[in-house]
Amino acid sequence: MTVRSEQVISGIAPDRANGQVQCAWGHFTYADDGAVAAAEVMQMVQIPKNARIIDILISWSALAITIGVGDGNDTTGWYSALDLTNAGQMSLFGGVANGAEIDEGPNNYQPGKVYSSAADTIDVIPSGAIGATFTLDVCVMYDVRGGFSDY
Repeated sequence: MTVRSEQVISGIAPDRANGQVQCAWGHFTYADDGAVAAAEVMQMVQIPKNARIIDILISWSALAITIGVGDGNDTTGWYSALDLTNAGQMSLFGGVANGAEIDEGPNNYQPGKVYSSAADTIDVIPSGAIGATFTLDVCVMYDVRGGFSDY
């Protein structure tokens, strides 16, 4: 089973001119979305064709698991094992957890990656089951080469 955030389900993306930065948010809470099994795909943010990734910001509450962050081609393309043991925030340029700096950078992909062949989603894959009071937010900042209208 694949879990989809409201942003992915709605598919809402306003038209954008070439070069305008778009921020798309995906939000998950156990209270609203229910339990997620280990290794289950969580589609968090829909990305249009020709999107160029500027940054991916992730915020989480504490849970003793790791997550992979990727897309339909590489489920750990952005991060292979981001540790969520302590509540924290992360971007492609660094972050903090429990007040301590995190220096983990992206895995295979880098800022500037372009989704040129097709639209995709930014996905999260948990190493363990998600339950209790866990929350996860994913914000993707991107622009679209050539702009886009409804897709």
